[in-house]
Amino acid sequence: VLERQLLEMPEADHHVGHLHAGVVDVVLHARLAAPVAVGAAFLAWLTFWTNLKVRRAEWLSRLYESFYVRPELKAVRAALDYEGEANRELFRCLESDPENAKILEPLVDYLNFFEFIAVLSEMDQLSDREIRLMFGYYLAGIGNSPGIIRFCEKGGFRNLLRLLKRTGYVPKHR
Repeated sequence: VLERQLLEMPEADHHVGHLHAGVVDVVLHARLAAPVAVGAAFLAWLTFWTNLKVRRAEWLSRLYESFYVRPELKAVRAALDYEGEANRELFRCLESDPENAKILEPLVDYLNFFEFIAVLSEMDQLSDREIRLMFGYYLAGIGNSPGIIRFCEKGGFRNLLRLLKRTGYVPKHR
């Protein structure tokens, strides 16, 4: 129906008065141009939105990889995930040797990564849902560790602490 209305041309009334014939052509073409312009604008918007989603997915993938591939973060994840010497040494330093940079500096890098995630969240660049899906397990580990929470409080990881509370990874020991 729309196509018929757009393409249907009324029979010309050759009496155009004082109008120039070009004006009549412009009026007839305008009837076609507006719907074509609206369609083109919609296609441009759709292309833009699709490209935006693809770029965002690529960005999220790089963010995910930066956490799961970086060796210094892998070492901290392993120390936190598995009982063993690295785990015991890390928690011993948290409690009794907070100046041990060799052991604690990788933990600071790990926490700085999540501080960065928290800042992205506060800037509305990452949703809490995305954060939970990609990093929930590790945020829960931080939130459930009284020693790490104390370290965050002393170390000024305010954004991370707010993120833990907002996303439901509130320390259970409090």
